[in-house]
Amino acid sequence: MCVKGGDVCEFHIDGYYISVGICTIIGLLWYRIFYRRIKYFQKIPRQEWRVIKNK
Repeated sequence: MCVKGGDVCEFHIDGYYISVGICTIIGLLWYRIFYRRIKYFQKIPRQEWRVIKNK
């Protein structure tokens, strides 16, 4: 807000917008890095996810 009749202005940044911006950047980087791995895991058959395989 600017003081009427003066040359002094104040500028406030809300922390919410900073945190949203940072989290958006982190999310986009995470998505870009792990996209191929996620697609690979989605293609694996359900039997391959078992810890103990049937013999």
